Amino acid sequence: MSVSRSIRIGIDVGGTFTDVVAIDAGTRQVVGYTKVPTTHEAEEGVARGILDALSGILERHAIRPGEITFLAHSTTQATNALLEGDVSRIGVIGAGKGFTGWQTSMGIRFGALKLAEGRFLDSVPAYIETAGEESFEKGLATALKRMKDERVGAIVAVEAFSVDDPETESRIAGAAREAGFPATATHEVSSLYGLRLRIRTAVINAAILPKMMETSERTATGVADSGVDATLMIMRSDGGVMSLDEMRRRPILSFLSGPAAGIAGALMYEKVSDGIFLEVGGTSTDISVIRDGLPQTRPATIGGNRVFLNTLDVRTIGLAGGSMLRVRERRLAGVGPRSAHIAGCRYLAFSRAQEIESAALEEAATAGDATNRYLVFVTPDGARIAPTLTCAANFLGYVEADQYARGDAEVTRAGFVRLGEYLGMPPEEVAGEMFEQALPLVEAPLHRLIHEYHLDAGMVELVGGGGGAAAILPALRERLGWNTRISRHAPIISAVGVALALVKEVVERNVVNPSDEDVLRVRHEARTAAIRAGATPETVEVRVEVDRQRNILQATATGASEIREAREDKGSEMTEEALREVAVLSLGMAAERVQLAGRADGFRVFRGVEPVRRLGGLWRGKREGIRVVDTEGVIRLRRTRGRVLESTAGVIGGELSGAVADETAYGDAGQVVPDVFLLHGGRIANFTGITQVEHVSKLAMDELQGASDEDSVVVLICRKEYDA
Repeated sequence: MSVSRSIRIGIDVGGTFTDVVAIDAGTRQVVGYTKVPTTHEAEEGVARGILDALSGILERHAIRPGEITFLAHSTTQATNALLEGDVSRIGVIGAGKGFTGWQTSMGIRFGALKLAEGRFLDSVPAYIETAGEESFEKGLATALKRMKDERVGAIVAVEAFSVDDPETESRIAGAAREAGFPATATHEVSSLYGLRLRIRTAVINAAILPKMMETSERTATGVADSGVDATLMIMRSDGGVMSLDEMRRRPILSFLSGPAAGIAGALMYEKVSDGIFLEVGGTSTDISVIRDGLPQTRPATIGGNRVFLNTLDVRTIGLAGGSMLRVRERRLAGVGPRSAHIAGCRYLAFSRAQEIESAALEEAATAGDATNRYLVFVTPDGARIAPTLTCAANFLGYVEADQYARGDAEVTRAGFVRLGEYLGMPPEEVAGEMFEQALPLVEAPLHRLIHEYHLDAGMVELVGGGGGAAAILPALRERLGWNTRISRHAPIISAVGVALALVKEVVERNVVNPSDEDVLRVRHEARTAAIRAGATPETVEVRVEVDRQRNILQATATGASEIREAREDKGSEMTEEALREVAVLSLGMAAERVQLAGRADGFRVFRGVEPVRRLGGLWRGKREGIRVVDTEGVIRLRRTRGRVLESTAGVIGGELSGAVADETAYGDAGQVVPDVFLLHGGRIANFTGITQVEHVSKLAMDELQGASDEDSVVVLICRKEYDA
């Protein structure tokens, strides 16, 4: 009797198509994938497309519902609702007494919130005095009646210091739900002080609550009806997934979950540790940074309103595989911003030879872009065919035979010959000039990200995903000389990212000069929250950061929703010598200059040192590098220099504090604690966000709880390679 597979399903809901992928949880191999149109106009909304995608992949690839152990989807619904103003009117009920009551009553009275250009969110405020139980109950009943009369769609409960004592907000939200309103309380969306930001975050959260709840209920019902037993998860804006219950409480966490899905694929499938991920679509390219195996995030703004929400730091540019050739007076003027997809054109590279032979070449305006003119082939039957950046990449030989963007070479050449004749240029020069115009638009955000995140350009790898990746990445490699690669299954990397994403929970507290107890408490809160959200305890990892400028203590917990199956094929693990060769290649040094510096379960640490002579040999120095390589040959951590401690779980506690203190720097801003990484049990514990030496030791000991005294441990201690 064959053992049933364990299948993870990821569904990426895009603006045009909904992609679905099935991955074997044990081998992480793609079992199958398919796509269906995104059903914005259906009665059930995008839920219809999600369910169509699920049933389609089950049928097409003979997957039994019982084999599915994980099911998640990304969503554009929150983003689209906010950008398009498709939101509910909100009732804001505040409560309090005395001075804090006055703060609350003033905080709930604000004008319409801007969501996007020309899109605003209206709210109805009501205030209740909490001086006595009877007056509170009467005031609450009056407020809820007013909200029904005003036809609000959801309620926000507000009290000034609810992060310390949430009882009043919880009572208001509970009463609102009993009265039939979807409701949220400010302490549910953020545990940080800052009443104004907390209210605005909760109001925006509540505005999308009714529609998101409707969609989630329909999706959950459809999944259950299909016989799938796995818990439905939703993609978050920071690259993790959350449970359906959490989605119903905080739908705002799904804002920008689309770009988050792609970077999750880069992290979990491509195992990028340090790099810049470019998801190249047909119309735009999303660019984001991965550092030390973590996606970089920043505080979100919605319509210019800062909110208590961290999203991936994604830089989006209006250039991609479908960007069209722009002209002015029979001269090449640029590429984009209009894409063939938006303009209703087919790609030249994917057309037929007879179509190009019989087509007229015209300069045409496109819908929504009356200012610019683009070259378009128009066939006798009215079909419009555009030369795009993907077509230029095919013509110049950038696109490999097995890549999604590969088109018909003969058709592409015939088209560029005609373009050259029209523009008075050799066809190769037309294609080359398209990239000369396009690549600076990509380079600018790349250089900004390298500067802002203090990345070493020599160690950065550009990783491409999306259907248009092959149109841009090879040209960037040729122009910049940087390491680049195109991800496996690039066109569906976002769906792959959803399928492999980890459960994620973030806990934040306002704490001035946090103690060891504060640090451990927030760590345990985050771990508990991740387990409650669906992560199995054995898989949860927690990273703690201290922001001394804003007095914020933050813990981020990630974990898998089921215990990943051990691979039966141990051949995927490489020999130590083969792992050293991986490190040698990455460091760019002679093999004899690279030596093993430490061993831990699942990892090997290699250090390279080579002499450097400059100024004609008058100055002598050295170039160093450290690489942490997992036993499958994936580089998990890169540093220029650092101290490597090889020890055991029973001994490291007595060595760590002194070693970290030795590498701590002191300057005008006080002490700068080095970056510390603890390698044990196949995990890398990251302590780079810690600002006190003693906190590092406490967290390390907490991390090693349950480990045997003889278990091997490696600690990597690296002075900051950028300004703290």
